[in-house]
Formats: sequence, structure tokens, C-alpha cells
Amino acid sequence: TCAQAEWRRGELPPGALGWRLLGEVQAISEPTFAAGAADRVGPARSVDVAVSLPNGRVLAGTVGGVYGDVVARTVYSTLAGKHRLRAWVQLLALAASDTASHPGHSWRAATVGRAGTKARRSVLTAPPAVAALPLLTWLADLHAWGCCEPLPLPLGASHTYAERRELGESEPDARDAADRAWADREADDSYHRIVWGEAYPFRALLAAPPVPAEQFSEVGRAETSRFGVLARQLWSPLLAAEEIA
Repeated sequence: TCAQAEWRRGELPPGALGWRLLGEVQAISEPTFAAGAADRVGPARSVDVAVSLPNGRVLAGTVGGVYGDVVARTVYSTLAGKHRLRAWVQLLALAASDTASHPGHSWRAATVGRAGTKARRSVLTAPPAVAALPLLTWLADLHAWGCCEPLPLPLGASHTYAERRELGESEPDARDAADRAWADREADDSYHRIVWGEAYPFRALLAAPPVPAEQFSEVGRAETSRFGVLARQLWSPLLAAEEIA
């Protein structure tokens, strides 16, 4: 079994202490793995995608862990924004790829992770190809912009901001919630300290005004800061396509 294989690796504490630790891990990992079992029907396969973007670039790669029309993934860690964004990009790539190569698919991405001692499942439904292509193009542009300069787009704070705005909150109220998320989880992140410096205030991330070239959607054009534009355009389409259980 997996438990016996883990024990034989020799990295657990000796004796009863090791077995107790292994039991604690099993108590969390087994329900999490079981929660994703319904998504893993049949053999897994990999799907090659190649998407021609409007700016002339070609996005090519392989999406693994595909079961039928579902991109399924289970992680032991807490289900976080990075896991959901990974699934979202893969889903958009599948949806925007040549329909002649993948006809008749209704793509979904199911990602299961932890929420405390329980399992949490994110299910994303792909938009039509005509809607997926501009979203994927903007994400490719976002990657290019991020390779040129640090973007005011911390993952947790931007997710909190976009989620609050999607619920109808005003910019000031959503910013307050994002400020708390920044202070609680991200301000002390070692990579953020390298990029922004020690004790970098959230209000400084709000200082940059919108960049017109980065605004491609109505939600983005409604924002008054660059942070708000990037946060809404990154997260709002995902949130609209997602069900969390």
C-alpha cells in the first residue's frame, strides 16, 4: 500500500512515533483523494494543444491528467489560488485550441485540495472557444508584462479584491479586505520582500493608475487603479466559471 511504501522510504520518525505521524497524514490525505475519485473515470491521458493568438504568438504545450472531458488534479496542500489558476489556464488552452482537433468536448477542470481537515473541490467550466481565446491572450500578455517588471498583483490580495467586487462591494470596501489579506498572508512573503522591500504597505500597490493597454474588459475598465484592473481581469472570469464545494 501507499502507507507501507511511505514507511519503507525511511524518512518517518522511528517506531510508534512514525506510525502515529503516518496515521495523521492518512486521516487527511485519504478523504482528499477520495473526494476527487469521481473525476478520475477511465484512463488518464495527455492532450496536446496549440493555440494561435491574435498577436501572432503560438501557445503550445501539453495538458496532462485528462479523464474524458475533465482535467482532474488532487493536491495534499490547502486548495489555493495557484491551483485554481493553473487549472484555469489549462482549461482555456483546451477550449481555445483547434476545435477540429478536439471536437465535441465540454471541458471542465476539477481540482481537489484540503480545507483544514476536510476536502475542498473547485470545478471550472470552460467557456466557448470564441470567449476563451481573448482570455487566454490576455493571460499571455500578463505573463509578458510580468517578465518586464514586478506587477502590483499579489495573488491572495488580488483574489480577495476581485471576489469582493464580484459580490457588489465598492472599491474602498474591497480594498480594505484586500489590505487585510495582504497584511495577514503576503506582506511577509520572502519573494515579496525581495521585490517590494520590507514592510511594504498595501496602499503603495494601489498607487499606479490603470494602463489603458491592459484593460480589455468591462470590469477592468471600471477600476481606478492598476491593481484593480489586473485583479479583476485575472480573477473575475475564473470566479464566474467556478463552483466550490
